[in-house]
Amino acid sequence: ANLVPQDANFNRGNWVQLENKMAKCGSLPSGRLRYSIGANYPNSTALIPNNMTMELTNQSTGSAVSMSFSNVDGGGSNGTNERTRGVNWLSSQGCN
Repeated sequence: ANLVPQDANFNRGNWVQLENKMAKCGSLPSGRLRYSIGANYPNSTALIPNNMTMELTNQSTGSAVSMSFSNVDGGGSNGTNERTRGVNWLSSQGCN
């Protein structure tokens, strides 16, 4: 379930590819990876976030990656680059 409103196609592109890669981390030791998700709003009265962030941290090594996606189709103009960075980082942590 989505906790905040998202563009109709936001969860079908780059973001879901990251989620699918995270699902492959199940063989790692429990508690090794920490996932933090954030929603940023353009102003104090906005009901829909304009940006979603994801930070992934390897609790064992301190290695981390942060990504930012616009709340539009595909995560915005930089969505593919952000997804690629995240997927590559997850692979380097043993999520295969």
